[in-house]
Amino acid sequence: MRASDAAHYLAAIPDPPCLGCGMAQLCRRDRIACATFAAYVHEGAFDRDAPRRPTSAIYARIYPAPIPARRRRRR
Repeated sequence: MRASDAAHYLAAIPDPPCLGCGMAQLCRRDRIACATFAAYVHEGAFDRDAPRRPTSAIYARIYPAPIPARRRRRR
């Protein structure tokens, strides 16, 4: 991908709903997220006027826990 192509695609990405949200630090610290942020992650768009009610359940749907690698048995 050329740099000009990358710049074009990046310019099309809207700012996240967290920008200017009074709960952004709380969400980052406590690993919670709201449905507005989930829409941004999954759809690339969101309703700026939607209520922000962050929960750990929404966060877990956005950032699922990694599956631990299986440990090998020693012989």
